Amino acid sequence: MHLNKIATILKHIGEENRLKIMCVLVSNKNLCVSDIAKKLSLSVASTSHHLRTLEKNNILVSSKEGKEVCYRLVDSPIIKDIKKLLCKYAF
Repeated sequence: MHLNKIATILKHIGEENRLKIMCVLVSNKNLCVSDIAKKLSLSVASTSHHLRTLEKNNILVSSKEGKEVCYRLVDSPIIKDIKKLLCKYAF
C-alpha cells in the first residue's frame, strides 16, 4: 500500500468522533446510524456525516436494513491493523 493511501486513511480517522465510531464498530461489528449516535451521545446528523466521510474513504461499508443505513468496518489489512491498535489502547 502506498504511503499516500495510508496518510489519507489516517487523516480521515484522526478526528475524535470518527475514532469513537470506529471503536464502537470494532466491538459491535455492524450498527445502524441511530444506534451509533445513541451509543456516543451524538446527533444522528453529525454521526451520519462522519460515517459518510469514513465510507467515502473506504474505511467503512454501508448496507440498508429497511429504512436504516448500517455500517461496518472494511475488511482490509490496514483496517485490521487499526482495529488492533484501537482495541489495545481504547478498551
